[in-house]
Amino acid sequence: MVSDTSARLGLSGQNLNLTTVPAALTSGGFHNFNPDTSAPPDISQRFIIPAQGTFEFDFQWNDPFDLVNGVTTDYNILIFDGDGNFLSAVSGTADNFATQEPIEDIMVANSTDNDATYQVVISRADSVQSTNIATKTKTISIRRRKVLGFIAHQA
Repeated sequence: MVSDTSARLGLSGQNLNLTTVPAALTSGGFHNFNPDTSAPPDISQRFIIPAQGTFEFDFQWNDPFDLVNGVTTDYNILIFDGDGNFLSAVSGTADNFATQEPIEDIMVANSTDNDATYQVVISRADSVQSTNIATKTKTISIRRRKVLGFIAHQA
């Protein structure tokens, strides 16, 4: 994890404007997509949505579904445009403690006539209900019912 403080101070190679992201969504830190621990952290992944295209992102972690107090972590999927501007309307920021479902599921549409670059960020709210924090996560990206990518993460 990359701390919220470090990310908000600015990370090398990142253009994310975190000033418009509510701190409650990120205070638990950010997932580091860079597997090289000796290299600078990378908290975003770029993706392109073709003109008039739509992507669906499903993000799950290893907490049980629909079990009272089963969810131990509140993750968020934050979407930014290619210039680093936060797109709150399409980001997944459900209160996972309230839903008791360890999943964020969002759709991101490009309604323009040109391909568009976006960035996805996984953050954790610092509202952990127990000492257990999810240790395994899974992200699936789908475009027009075709699986485009699958990323398994060890937290």
